[in-house]
Amino acid sequence: RMEYAVRGKIVMKAEQMQEEGREIIYTNIGNPHGVGQSPITYYRQVLALCDLPAENGVDHPDVYKLFPKDVVDRAREYRSAIGPCGTGAYTHSQGVALFRRHVADFISERDG
Repeated sequence: RMEYAVRGKIVMKAEQMQEEGREIIYTNIGNPHGVGQSPITYYRQVLALCDLPAENGVDHPDVYKLFPKDVVDRAREYRSAIGPCGTGAYTHSQGVALFRRHVADFISERDG
């Protein structure tokens, strides 16, 4: 038997309480903007530059007027690792080697 957890008992109880006039802040749905969190601009900008054609993004003559330097530098690093197809293309089944290296380095530094 399958159950759609987002519509489970807790959410159903919250909806009931809301109908009774209680204020409910849904934090389990996975929509941080719905509870007032600002978008995390850095990651969105990096992804935009990874997915835009280079001439419209990282190689645009005004890229440093449009994006912060650290965003452009990170996007260039990622583009060199993922290739010109952007983040939507298939990769090695283990993932992009650069990203695996970053994760491994983080864990090694954290855990020793």
